[in-house]
Amino acid sequence: MILWLLPLLPGLVVLLEFVLFQQGRRLPRILFRSAELISILLLPAWFLHDFDQGETNQCCGSTAFFAPAHRTSLHVVIALCTLAYLVSSFRKRTLPPLPETVVNVLLVLGVVVNAVMALHQQDEDLDRMLALFHVPIILLFLMALVRNHRLFISEARTPEATTLLEHRCWQLLHAAPWTKFPLLLVLCVPVLALLAGVLLLFGQKPDSFIRAFTDTYRHGLSQLDHECAGVDCGGHYLCTVGARGHQAIVRPERLGVRGGRTIICTRQLLIANAFEELVQQRAPRLHRMIRRHYDRVGEQVERHYHLLDRKWVSDLVHLLMKPLEWIFLLVLYTFDGHPERRIAVQYLSVNDRRCIAEQLAEKP
Repeated sequence: MILWLLPLLPGLVVLLEFVLFQQGRRLPRILFRSAELISILLLPAWFLHDFDQGETNQCCGSTAFFAPAHRTSLHVVIALCTLAYLVSSFRKRTLPPLPETVVNVLLVLGVVVNAVMALHQQDEDLDRMLALFHVPIILLFLMALVRNHRLFISEARTPEATTLLEHRCWQLLHAAPWTKFPLLLVLCVPVLALLAGVLLLFGQKPDSFIRAFTDTYRHGLSQLDHECAGVDCGGHYLCTVGARGHQAIVRPERLGVRGGRTIICTRQLLIANAFEELVQQRAPRLHRMIRRHYDRVGEQVERHYHLLDRKWVSDLVHLLMKPLEWIFLLVLYTFDGHPERRIAVQYLSVNDRRCIAEQLAEKP
């Protein structure tokens, strides 16, 4: 919890600065600059490291926030938008008309990208993500756009354009906000097209900006979830290790089926899977949080499985998991009307489950 409160502070400072900004007032410079740099540089780096990790997308376990094959395009856009903000925030004078227009287009693009990322972030931590990352950045970019407009108008220079393009840029920058900002939004399209052409040289595709979001699993804009239909992601790594111990200790009850393979089922494993099924049905957001963190444990278990594949280790794991087993069982008996029935059908084949459900439905 403390880890979430610490980055929340810069977001609150940015929000307060935004409110005062509309009233023509400012926070102390050192306070705002600190929150600004944390929100623009440190927190996005943390966000991408925590939510955009891994070289492959996968149905089970953690999945990258951006599609690995296309994430370079989004990383370049994020870097350019961040650079545009830093230029706007620390410069003293406006740039020539053409580069000034590009800077403002990138700021608008930064607002759009963060809004799309907020929609894409379908996670149990969505509300906190919005508070800690996207909303403060959007507010900072909006304030930068207003400051740029005021600075350009205050200088009130006559056009210094030597070409028609620079003259049009000067006219755009000098326009009223309700005309200027929609046009800047439209100009995001040719800027993205130009970036896509450059990124083609580095192995990206013309539609990488879109596919970075759509070619993912289990996110807000993901389009590949259908590929995970029928994939069993219910691996209980520690309980599975524990089931391989001495029979006198782990007491296997029967065989089961998981992912098309036969596994040994102990009561501990059945209870753990029944508990996860219950949580997934009653609290899907909580389930995603538990599953994501437990999959990270599972990655380490699978990586070092050669060290764990010993009966005495399995016995120890089984005993250490006992307190959790009792907690899972208590939750099942508290919130499920038929806890033993739920436990009994775990790791049965689909046909067996269907037959049992039909027989129970026929009973009066």
